[in-house]
Formats: sequence, C-alpha cells, structure tokens
Amino acid sequence: MAVGPLVAEICFTFVLAAFLLHRYGNFTQHHLLVTISVFVAWYFSFIVIFILPLDISTTAYRQCLHEVSSLTILPTHVSHNTTFDNATTTEEPFVSFTNICMWPWSYIPQGVLQSLWRVVYWTSQVLTWIILPMMQSYSTAGDFNVTGKLRTALIENAIYYGSYLLIFAGLLVYVAIQPNMHLDAGKLKVICITASNTWGLFLLVLLLGYGLVEVPRSCWNNGRRGHVL
Repeated sequence: MAVGPLVAEICFTFVLAAFLLHRYGNFTQHHLLVTISVFVAWYFSFIVIFILPLDISTTAYRQCLHEVSSLTILPTHVSHNTTFDNATTTEEPFVSFTNICMWPWSYIPQGVLQSLWRVVYWTSQVLTWIILPMMQSYSTAGDFNVTGKLRTALIENAIYYGSYLLIFAGLLVYVAIQPNMHLDAGKLKVICITASNTWGLFLLVLLLGYGLVEVPRSCWNNGRRGHVL
C-alpha cells in the first residue's frame, strides 16, 4: 500500500499529541474549545516534523524520474562493414527508469501531500492569527461578561493585526504599481502568505535580538551576589 507509511505516521502523531496533551495539559479541567484548539496546534506542529522526510524522499524520486526521462537515449547504433550498403543496426537493451531511480518505500502518490500540506498550512494560519491570540487575550481579560472580554481581546490584538495589515498594504501597493501585473484571487493569496512570512521573520529577528542580549545579562546578574541582594 503506497500510503501505508503516511497513514502510520499520521496515526502515530495523533497518539503522540494526545499523550502529551494528557500528560502536560490536564485537558479534563479545561473548556472543550481550548482543548481542541491546543490539540490541533500540537498535532499539526508534530505532523510537519514526521511528514517532511516522506515529502523529501518522494520529491527526490520524482525529480530523478524527470531528469532521466529528459535524457536523449539513442535506441540503435550503426555498425559499418566494408561498404556503407552493408551497414546493419542492432538494438540496445531497454533500460527501465526504475532501475536507475530507486523507488522509496515511503513513496506517496501525487496530489496526496499537496492536499495535506494545504490543510495543515491554512489551519495553522487561522490558529496563529485569529483563534489562539484571541483565546489568550480573552482568558486574561478582566471583564465580567463575554462582550467585554471580546472587546478587550480585540484591543489587545490591535497592534498585532495592525502590523500585519501594514505589511499587507505595502505589498499590495507594490504589486499594484507594477506595469504588467494584474491583481486577482491567486495573487492576493500569495500577498497574504508573503505578509504572514514577513511578519513572522520580523518578529523572530526582534525577539531573537532581544533574547541574545537579555538572557545572558539576566544570567550574569543572577550570578552576582551583590546584585541579587
């Protein structure tokens, strides 16, 4: 079965995420929506790690087949005798592509991984940009009703969403002023993905730059008796 390794890893990742959530999350004491959101976030995070080797091996095999099939193979050759009229042809033995490109045991049929990555990516985007930030701000809000908590959560995430919209608007203007570019649904989707990646890289650089200075300084100050006292 071609999809056997994929199904096995999906099931294994499901069990692993459920075990870790049960071990460290204590999901029986949380709201069902919180448990489901955290489980999906953990599950998709782990599934990327386990499915990526299958994707790499399958892609390498298909690339090998493409490169071999693009080569020009002469099926016959001409052996000359004393005169040109006595020339004879002999056929070369047929060489199968599968003998050159080793078929991986983890081969996934075409189209399966593309659909899987699409589900994982867009679900992760919705969790990262909407559900998880709103749930985190909602749980820490000091209001006493649902409306107040939602309003507080939206206000707290205004900078979070505003920075993304600023990057999106900049990219949208850049594409719109190009002479030979026409905006459509596909290009808008690409702009959304690019803005999301740009925002993530900016946040990574910002937090990493802060952490590379703050963490060693905190460790140094904690080791100084006079400073701690």
